Order: sequence, then structure tokens, then C-alpha cells
Amino acid sequence: MFVVGVCDHNESHRTIIKNCITSVFFETEDLLTVLFSRADEVMNYISTGDFLPDLMILDADKCGGLSLALSMKNEGIKSDIIIFTDSASYVFEGYKYKLFDYVLKSGGAEKLRESLDRYRGEKLRSESAYLNVRSNGCKQNIRLDKIVYFESRGRKIAAVSPDERFEFYQKMDDLMEILPKGQFVRCHQSYVVNAAQVYSYSSSSVVLRSGDSIPLSRRYYQEMKDIFEMSNMS
Repeated sequence: MFVVGVCDHNESHRTIIKNCITSVFFETEDLLTVLFSRADEVMNYISTGDFLPDLMILDADKCGGLSLALSMKNEGIKSDIIIFTDSASYVFEGYKYKLFDYVLKSGGAEKLRESLDRYRGEKLRSESAYLNVRSNGCKQNIRLDKIVYFESRGRKIAAVSPDERFEFYQKMDDLMEILPKGQFVRCHQSYVVNAAQVYSYSSSSVVLRSGDSIPLSRRYYQEMKDIFEMSNMS
């Protein structure tokens, strides 16, 4: 589910924005556009809704879009944000919020469509480099190249990087279906390692560049051997 939230006090503006979203993301399956007229409605939706917004389009003036962006950041909500507003007076302040874009309504719907099209292009180009999971009630985009290994314990999987550990609910078999082929290799019923992080292996274990030693099952030995040799050749 790809969720886009729109917060604008003007109903006709909300309709225009929704039409822009629909025209740009018409090929996106499971697109959900949620419309709000006030900032408190957004926060209520986030606290009680089933889906967190992937992208928010906010009016910086009448709806207090920048204050809302700060509130979302403080709540750990990592939605991308496009400001679509009448006033240019907030544009420099917007830099500290790491906005995706700041678009003036004077440019019309076409300027918003251009911004959304650019967002869609960058999203599609980068989505294979990230794993989208829900951790501690918040949506997290985990950079796959930073992951050293995945570890399964009970109903949870931990994504382990050199400086962080994210836990989320997932089955290892389902995780393997969505991980890029060849970038990650399963070495045990409970472990999947980043092939680029493999330093050496034996009949019973895999040593990673981080120094971690991971068990290697006989069932996955040949696959580990093939991936390791291919990595060394490249």
C-alpha cells in the first residue's frame, strides 16, 4: 500500500492535488490518497490509522505544514514531504525539515505534477536499495547495503548493521522473496547474510567482515560457495 496524505484547508485545492496524485501514480497498485483539512486530523490519523503516509503534501501557511512536518519528525514518522503553498516566505525555513520539494501554488497543478513525477522516478530508482519495514510502530526505510545480516528469532527478524539493529515482524521465507537476488544469501534457517560482507566460510560457519561468525548449514553450503566465488570473480 502506497499512502499519500494531503493537508490543505481549501477543498478545491485538495481536489486538484488528489487529481495530480492520481494522474502521476496511475500505474501504482494499492494507491491510497487521504485528504485532511487540518494538521490535528493528520496526527489523529497517524496515531489511530492502519497506514502511515509514505508521502505528505502540505500547505505551509493555512495548515501549518512546517509545524506539522516537525511534529511528524518528533513522532518518528519518516514520511517524505512536499510543501504546496501560496507563500514563498517559508522556503528557506523549509531546508531544515529536509523536504523533498517546495512548490508554489502560483505555478499551478503542472508544477505539482512535475514534482510528483520526479518523486515517483526517484522512488522507483531507489526502492530496490531499501527495505520498508515497520519497527516499534513506525515505518522504517532500511538501506540494504548497510545490512550485515538478518537474524530470525521467534516471530521477529533483526536487521543488523554495524551501528544499528532493527527488529520487525516477518517470516524469513517471506523476507527472502523480497530481497534482491544475489545480494543476500541464506546460510542457516535463522540467518541471511549480505554476500558483500562475507570474508570467509567453512563447512559450518561464515565469517563476516565485521568479525561476526554466523552458522552455516549443510543445506545452504553450496549456495554460499557459489555466491562467494561469484563475488570474488567480480
